[in-house]
Amino acid sequence: MKDQSCIRSQYECVASAGTGKGCISSLAVKGSLLFATSHSASIFIFEKVADVFSRVAEIECGAPVKAVVSVDSTGTRLFTGHHDGKIRVWTHPCDGRRLKLATTLPTLKDCIRNLMKPGSFVQIRRHRKRLWMTHADAVSCLAFSCSEDAELLYSGSWDKTVKVWRLSDFRCIESIPAHHDAVNAVACARINGGLLFTGSADGTVRMWIRRTTGRNTKHDHVATLVKSGSGAVNCLGMSGDESILYCGTSDGRIYYWNIDYNPVEIMRSEGVLVSAQKSSVFCLATLKQFVCSGGADGTIRVWRREGGDVDLQHRCMAVIEGHRSPVKCITAASPASSAPSITSLHYSNHHDSGLVIYSGNADGTLKIWWVNVN
Repeated sequence: MKDQSCIRSQYECVASAGTGKGCISSLAVKGSLLFATSHSASIFIFEKVADVFSRVAEIECGAPVKAVVSVDSTGTRLFTGHHDGKIRVWTHPCDGRRLKLATTLPTLKDCIRNLMKPGSFVQIRRHRKRLWMTHADAVSCLAFSCSEDAELLYSGSWDKTVKVWRLSDFRCIESIPAHHDAVNAVACARINGGLLFTGSADGTVRMWIRRTTGRNTKHDHVATLVKSGSGAVNCLGMSGDESILYCGTSDGRIYYWNIDYNPVEIMRSEGVLVSAQKSSVFCLATLKQFVCSGGADGTIRVWRREGGDVDLQHRCMAVIEGHRSPVKCITAASPASSAPSITSLHYSNHHDSGLVIYSGNADGTLKIWWVNVN
């Protein structure tokens, strides 16, 4: 049943397809191409042309894929995080229909460089040690940060740490002991020299500020935004202008904070609680003033941000129904950047004011939605 407090916006399922190989864990969009990863150790590439949404490639990865697929600023690389604790870097041509494994993080060169250095091994269990730059458990999330001084990749893991990777040479430059339980989500913002946000199964969201001296980078913990007890943090999302941080939890709620005007004192600017899914919120996607949430109840909710710093509010614009199992991942795009995906819509005369949402669920189904958010 739809939430009666929501505006009943029109929406349409533009296209649907399946992987046939179980739960879809993450999505990334580039033009008319959709990259989807699954727990079956595969990357699927789909293409939408007119009324046809077809799978054009399937790439075997060697290990089940857990983390979000991230496209870096060059537009030619994909990053995937895996259950074996590794990050795989893929290159693809302009058409994107092929992927080639470029390297695996940590690189062999980086590991060899640290083998003989004192203190390079850290205790992970009672009788087991590993090199500090390697993840001891599944890589659960990835985030890409591009600033004037560096391009960085953040990887969060069930081993409770976050690793920081410098993409110019693929070296791990820092390991952050971030939480007391699995790290489920990471997000970053460029303000204040660089902020990192981490969410965990321990029920907390933590904020870290990046400090750079020469080629050395260190992240200092400056605030804990959600205290333990609110339910596990499953996902984080940053608004397009990097002014609002969103957090989805297992208790079906979305928390948000305005970090634009004074991020160091973020606790003072905590927003109101948004009632979201009827059960666990698994994923978030943001675009302009919109935030989309997907959850265990199989629905997608679309919210519009309204007001300013003092009277910030969110209005529910739509409750999208159509998935038959939990929605595990979503991403959003403007119709202009996804034009090939909406050419068949009878709403096409008004599509400039709409929103395109890509979603994947636990049974391996992909869907593209168009939402009229007027």
